Formats: sequence, C-alpha cells, structure tokens
Amino acid sequence: MLSPKRHGQNSNYICAAGGGGMEIRMKKIIYTLLLCVAALVLLTMCTACANEKEPCLDFVSNGDGTCYVSGIGTVTQADVVIPETSPEGDRVTGIGNYAFGRCAGITTVTVPEGVTYVGNYAFYYCSDLVGVTLPDTVQSIGHGAFYNCKSLTTLAIPSQVISVQEDTFYGCNFLTYVTIPNSVTSIDSNAFYGCNSLRDLELPEQLATIGKGAFYGCHSLARLNVPETLISIGGDAFYQCEGLKEIHIKNLSAWCAIDFYSKSANPLHIKGGDLYLSGQKVEHLIIPEGVSEISAHAFSGCSSLTSVSLPKDLTAVGAGAFNACTAITDVYFAATKEEVKSIETGSGNEPLTEAALHYADSQEN
Repeated sequence: MLSPKRHGQNSNYICAAGGGGMEIRMKKIIYTLLLCVAALVLLTMCTACANEKEPCLDFVSNGDGTCYVSGIGTVTQADVVIPETSPEGDRVTGIGNYAFGRCAGITTVTVPEGVTYVGNYAFYYCSDLVGVTLPDTVQSIGHGAFYNCKSLTTLAIPSQVISVQEDTFYGCNFLTYVTIPNSVTSIDSNAFYGCNSLRDLELPEQLATIGKGAFYGCHSLARLNVPETLISIGGDAFYQCEGLKEIHIKNLSAWCAIDFYSKSANPLHIKGGDLYLSGQKVEHLIIPEGVSEISAHAFSGCSSLTSVSLPKDLTAVGAGAFNACTAITDVYFAATKEEVKSIETGSGNEPLTEAALHYADSQEN
C-alpha cells in the first residue's frame, strides 16, 4: 500500500513533466512564427528590388494606370535602365521635370518603349552622362532637357518629335553628332548653344524656323545642309561658327525668301562661307525668274560669288543682301537700264552696286 507522501511526490513529478512538454511546444510554435515573419520581410525586400541591375527610381502615379519618373530614388548604378512599369504596376509614360537633374555619376540612361515625353531640364547638369537611348514613342523633349550635359557625345532624337526646344543641348561641349528626324519643324532659341564639338549637321527636310542663338558658338560645325522649307532664322543663330565653310541648298528661290533676322543669322556671313547649289559651288549666281525680292542678308559674306544675274521681275533687294561679297565683279540685269531704276535696293549692297553693271538694253548685248 502506497503512502500518501509517495503518491504526492509521484503526482507532482507527472505534472511537472506534462508542463515542460507544453512549454517546449510553445517555444517551437513561436520560433516557427518568427521564421515565417523573417521570411516574409525578406521576400518583400527581394520583390521590391528583385533585380539589382534595375534602379529603384522614384515614380509618381497619374491615377490612370500610368506614371512618370520623378527622381533618382536610391539608384547608384552608372548605367540606368528605366523599367517599363513602376513597383506598383503603373506603366511608365514619362520622365518628369528635373527628374535626373544634377545626378553626377550616371553615364548612360535607357528609356523604355511607352515613354512619350521627356520633361523640362530632365537631365540638366548630369556631368558624366555620355549617352541616352530614347524610344520612338517619345513625342516631345522639354526645353533644357540636356542642359550642360558636358559629357554627352551623341543622341538620336525620336521620329515623332516636332521641335528641338529652347536650351535643349545648351553647353553640351562634347556633343559631336545629333540625328534630327524629318518630323522636326523648329529648332528653338539656344538649342545647340555652345556645342563646340558639333560637326556636320543634317537639318530636317520639314524644318521651318531656327531660333536666335540656336547654334551660337558651334566652332566645329563645318558643313550645313539647308532644306527648302526653311522660312526664318533668328539673330546670332550662327554667331561664332568660325569653322562653317560650306552651305548646301537645293532651291535658290527658297533661299532668297528666308527671313534672316541679321547678318549673323546667315551661316554664309560668319567666315565668308561658300554656297553650294545641288552640290555645285556657286560662283556665277543666277537668281531664277519669278523671284521678285531678295531678302535682307540673303548672300551676306558669300565669298565664292564673282558675278550675279538678276531676273526681269525683281523689285527689291534687301539691306545687306550682298554685304561683304567682295569677289563680285559683274552684275547682269534681265531688265533695261530704265526698268532697273525702279528696283528698291537697301543699304549695305555696295558689292552689287559698285560692280560692272550690264543691262538688257546695253550695247554689248
């Protein structure tokens, strides 16, 4: 027969053993839960930046399933590839104003299909930026977009862009070549100001206007092809373009009608450039029939001209149209001497008026 004391001791032992088992089980459950929480946190972190090559940029939602890049975020890579969608799943359709402004260290940026615009000063003062790849979906590039990107060397403007806006490439010292699509109809003020490494430049076939100072200080620009659609060039557009020697045109009548704001707006004037018509250097200038006016500064500084033939219907020669054309020796009029008296000739055309004049009714004819 068991004594009460032994029974109590045995009973206490059994209870103690049972309590310890429950405590162990609880510890295991808590440990498992902690592991699950840690795994969930780690999974979230990995999902947020799953690919280390893809920068973690800042985005702003437009509220319609699209967004734009608003800032550099936590990106540290030199070669930035903008994703097609934000971490929230919005499609990236734009690069906001100042988004990459003053981001030293970035060397290249690849912009995805679907982006339709690059905002004002989007890459300004990105001093190490060498190249930017833009998709054909881009329709506009804001003014000052690449302002003072001094390391930028080349850029292809997408085919839907219609304007190279003010200050777009201002101060891009190492920019040597830019592809401008035929969709572009205007190159605005100071667009290529100070791009002193820019060389041959193909102006687009539909270009209508060039703004003031557009190519100011482009010392290395040596050759320029001018489309017949061009109607106006702003003041100082080609000022200090000392290397510009060849101006190529296809339509002489269209050239005579261009509104040159000043003589420094005419690329011929800067260093006495030569005019080429359909690939042939013009020495004996024959103004086509049908041209009634020659705009001011039209041939200012054209060093290749030795003679000029003017049509019968000519009524006006603008101020400085033949300024500094010092090689002109002969001028031939299709009109009589009496008819020529009615032609309005502006100031600064001494090379024209002081040459040997030949009229339709001259005895030599």
